[in-house]
Amino acid sequence: VFVIPEINCLKQRMSHYDHLLLATLLPLFLIIIISVFIITPLDALARSKWCTWYNQQHSYEALAIIIVFLFYSSASRTIAVTFVCQDLGDHSYLRADLDMKCSGSKYQLWFIYSLFMCVIWPLGTPILFFMLCWRERKRLHPYDFSKRTKHISRKEKEEIVSRAATVRRFDPKIHGIKVLWIPYEPEFWYWESVETVKRMMLTFIAQIFRPGTSTQVIYCLAVVIGFLRLQVYMNPYTEDQDDILAEGLLWMLLIFYMEVLMSQLAIVQGSSIDYLLCSTLILAIIGS
Repeated sequence: VFVIPEINCLKQRMSHYDHLLLATLLPLFLIIIISVFIITPLDALARSKWCTWYNQQHSYEALAIIIVFLFYSSASRTIAVTFVCQDLGDHSYLRADLDMKCSGSKYQLWFIYSLFMCVIWPLGTPILFFMLCWRERKRLHPYDFSKRTKHISRKEKEEIVSRAATVRRFDPKIHGIKVLWIPYEPEFWYWESVETVKRMMLTFIAQIFRPGTSTQVIYCLAVVIGFLRLQVYMNPYTEDQDDILAEGLLWMLLIFYMEVLMSQLAIVQGSSIDYLLCSTLILAIIGS
């Protein structure tokens, strides 16, 4: 979602390892800074009754979730390319930075650091999101009801889902993780972690799965098709238009990867494929 911008005056001096540090540690640094200098003073004002507009939604938990959500894709991709090397002559170099060799003590140190950050970012984030919701699952899904139950009418199902959504909306205990569950129906309280797994598969894993080859594109196509079928079957969003939008964006991704595959296999060449790719990207931006 959020890509760390490159500063022109620093671009020539920043190696891939500098970008790696920035992508993985900057979000954590922001969480600490905002917590210390903004949220903590607001907590003190709220306790002293001077700050009447502050409430429990301005919590450390909500702040951490939002920042991690924004930086997740960028951090995951930057970590992934640390493992991708390219042979040039007698040596192997980082594909993301051809000035860096994939050998020696320096690379081994950054390799270990990237492995550690894999646990924190690509793998740890979906697990974190799931656990935060799982511990409050009874509040997030108060009636333990599935809309695929067959013995009641569609209208009754919609009424039960609406009541459950109202109950959780006014529950102050789960406001801190509201960003994780608010778009989804109560029975799909875990769906943000599913969406994060999709992002991990299309950013982190895709970067290390035979990069630059048609095999990588076929892998991305398989991931998109799988999540498209899952989206159509589950329809997890509270609003029907959100389900339609999510399905439409997956179709856009599917068409985009098919066009990339056609380009790599030389089925369509020249300006035609450029036109198709640009058209798909423009439609995806408009749809989003």
